[in-house]
Amino acid sequence: MPATMHAEGEDADRLLAMMISDGVPLPRSAILDAVQQPRWAAAGGVHDWRKYVPPSMREVWDSLPLPARLCVFETAELTALDEEVGAAMVTGAAR
Repeated sequence: MPATMHAEGEDADRLLAMMISDGVPLPRSAILDAVQQPRWAAAGGVHDWRKYVPPSMREVWDSLPLPARLCVFETAELTALDEEVGAAMVTGAAR
């Protein structure tokens, strides 16, 4: 295994452990599935992390290294978990 892939795997393992510690209520396998196959077209509903990933990020998602995807996922997932139905978005109303 090339050194960069090994380091990426170690970073991903460390990030996964921290994410669970931060309050992401998903098992490791579900998190990995979500970031490896996000199924963007299925995004919707309340508490869906995919709604918080902008189109520009979705466009380049497959080219991002796993640790970067995990960081974006954690931010979006924790935001979605705090979501309140009908609450105004900080950036303004959705279009």
